[in-house]
Amino acid sequence: MEWLKNLIDLDKISNTTLFIIMAITALKLFYGEIIFDFFNISSIDPKYNLYIFIAFVVSTLILLIRFGKYIKQKLKVFYNKRKYKRKLKKTIKSLDPHEKSLIREFFLLGSKSIKMPINDPTVSGLLSKGIIHTNTVICTSQFGEFYSNYSLNDQILENLTYEIIDFPKAFENLTEDDWVNLKNNRPAWAKRLHEYDSILNSF
Repeated sequence: MEWLKNLIDLDKISNTTLFIIMAITALKLFYGEIIFDFFNISSIDPKYNLYIFIAFVVSTLILLIRFGKYIKQKLKVFYNKRKYKRKLKKTIKSLDPHEKSLIREFFLLGSKSIKMPINDPTVSGLLSKGIIHTNTVICTSQFGEFYSNYSLNDQILENLTYEIIDFPKAFENLTEDDWVNLKNNRPAWAKRLHEYDSILNSF
């Protein structure tokens, strides 16, 4: 009886098929005589009208239910996105000094993706908050630590300002003292990487 189960499994009937059934049965129920006269064809035996009506009602109801589910799902996604954006906005306004220092690295280096230690508590914290995300599952080892590439969440970039991360001002207006202060407040791992790169570039 598996074939019978598949036959009456309405979930397997496509929306296109249901729409065609609804359209054809609607035309027969409401404009049947006009259509038959226009095409000069004999009308369907009235004894089938009940089955045609049932097919019309069932196909219409299923389409309405599916449309309702579709709208519900779209609304759910829409409200979840709004909730997520509000949460991110609230999160970036409550960043601690270490988190701000880490985020400033993206601006100091002028890169959308930077290498950071995966076991660093600040990195882990920003990752769990959804502020940064990993770009690769591949890790490299340096200074006894494992590093991976991370990027800022696009939604964060849309709402981030210099003031939020304690960045003095736009790059073109930074003074020598501003640069010294920013460099002194970089994460420890960032300083190690900078010193390492400086040594390599000196050769």
